[in-house]
Amino acid sequence: MKKIKLFIAISVLLISSNSFGQFFYSDLTYNMSVPVGNTADFISKTSFRGLTFSVGRFITDELAVDVRFTWTTFYEEVDPQTYTTDNGNGAVTGKQFRYINAYPLTTGLKYVLNTSSEFSPYFGAGLGAYSINERTDMGIYYDEINIWHFGFYPEIGFNYNFSYDFGVNLYARYEYALAAKEAGAFSTLVFGVGFHF
Repeated sequence: MKKIKLFIAISVLLISSNSFGQFFYSDLTYNMSVPVGNTADFISKTSFRGLTFSVGRFITDELAVDVRFTWTTFYEEVDPQTYTTDNGNGAVTGKQFRYINAYPLTTGLKYVLNTSSEFSPYFGAGLGAYSINERTDMGIYYDEINIWHFGFYPEIGFNYNFSYDFGVNLYARYEYALAAKEAGAFSTLVFGVGFHF
């Protein structure tokens, strides 16, 4: 809850009074995510369900700082298999339904080229808190891990502006959240397209 309050406070600061004469922006994008690493070991299917909302402010002509909230969900059915316990004393056979819901709350920097033109490529990076919920359903039983992780991302993309305050945004981002407690690392390639205003 403290992390969510911090995210809201930073967002308010970014979009509040324009004291330095710089302008602020928002992005709302649809995401497609490809699991990699440990995430792909658990769920290998690409996700077509995700959103990112970000609010940012330019602190120089080319450099911006932003905060963002992302939601991505993964789902996969696993054909019936036999699973044994860690100590080898038991086994169960059945079909698994696997889910991941990821909610990164991050802040980052973005370096934007050609800010005065219609086409503005950029690259950026950020870090923050990732709430990762992994769940496995099997018959009437389920196993669930819901833990906050520390994570980071690099990103490249571009904005194409139709007017001063409206355009489209296209990007590719690699997200990585470190392992935490009993939960493994989380990593995914994210491709987004949406509105820039």
